[in-house]
Amino acid sequence: AVWAALIEKLCDAGAKVILGHHPHVLQGIERYKGALIAYSLGNFVFGGNWNPADQDSMILRIGLARTGVASVKILPVKISHPPTAFFQPYLLEGEERQSVFARLRDYSASFEHTLPALRSKAVPIQ
Repeated sequence: AVWAALIEKLCDAGAKVILGHHPHVLQGIERYKGALIAYSLGNFVFGGNWNPADQDSMILRIGLARTGVASVKILPVKISHPPTAFFQPYLLEGEERQSVFARLRDYSASFEHTLPALRSKAVPIQ
């Protein structure tokens, strides 16, 4: 309820994009009053835990116009961990990619307005 009130105030003040990041796990994405809200991008390039249980993350490629968000592209990634490499994101393909989109669909299902890519069971081609 506190977050909903804050998001409403930010959108009323003109925010067009709100990116959450603190919980280090993926969370849903929605549109609210024309703004794009991504509640958490995941555990993106975080070295505080060498091998977190949830390594799924995403890159959001957001195209902006004078009127606000013009396009959104979700790029599912995982973060690498030592000894392979130090916390570098790499793009997911195949089943891993589909799994991230399925999770995002589940997390976003309760939102009245989510992204078209998260409404369909089909994995978007991006």
